[in-house]
Amino acid sequence: MTDASDSDFDSMMRKVGVKRLKPDGSADPSKSGERTRTVRRRAGDTRAAKTASAVSAAPAAADRSAEVDALKRQVATLESELAAERVALEAAKVAVETEKAGRASDADAAKRSLAAVEARYAAYADIAKQVVRSCMNCPSAPGFPAIRVDASECEVCGGESLRTAARKFIDACLINGRLKVCVAGHSPKFQALLRTAAQDRRVTLMQTAVGSEKAKGQAQSDVDKADAVILWCADGLREDILAIYRSAPRVAEITDSTLTAVLKAASEVVGSE
Repeated sequence: MTDASDSDFDSMMRKVGVKRLKPDGSADPSKSGERTRTVRRRAGDTRAAKTASAVSAAPAAADRSAEVDALKRQVATLESELAAERVALEAAKVAVETEKAGRASDADAAKRSLAAVEARYAAYADIAKQVVRSCMNCPSAPGFPAIRVDASECEVCGGESLRTAARKFIDACLINGRLKVCVAGHSPKFQALLRTAAQDRRVTLMQTAVGSEKAKGQAQSDVDKADAVILWCADGLREDILAIYRSAPRVAEITDSTLTAVLKAASEVVGSE
């Protein structure tokens, strides 16, 4: 009877959480462990239940895998286009460098050709100074061999009558009493041709060729003595000498290199008022 009462009492005490002590005062291990495991199990079950409830209550994440795949494809496309542009840029750089090299090569070739042409022209100009390309109707000058050409290519008359032009010049000098004419400019060869074509003991030609300029004092003396001054292809004269000749009261400038042209201009200047 006592054992049954004790068992009922122990059961009731366990329900309210009171542990039965052994006679030595310690708790019953079998009963205590069982109670502890029960409490822990219930606490774990409670937490698991709360976690499951929270998970079930949270909204499900949206599926963005399709969007990510699309972005990946766009990135791949852009990288491919960028690579192609880089290749095109490198090709353009190579083309530019090649073009520059080609232009430099063309420029060097052009310079060499120009130098060759200038050398030939210089050689021709040197020979041209030593000979006279004249037609059968024109005289040559002492010391200058003649190369006979057609009248249209004659550097003396240019296809016109040199004798007629020379006669008009001499007549203009005699009629107007202007017997001293200064002719400055052109080359020694053409000055020699002029002396030969317009030779008359009554008319004095004071001549100065390019490259054999007189001193300023002598040039001024020619201007003071001359009745007329003709500047004939005189760009090669020094500026200070040109200034003196241009100060003459009766002066004309001729750019035509032929003798007929300078004789016609001289006739007009000598016959002017």
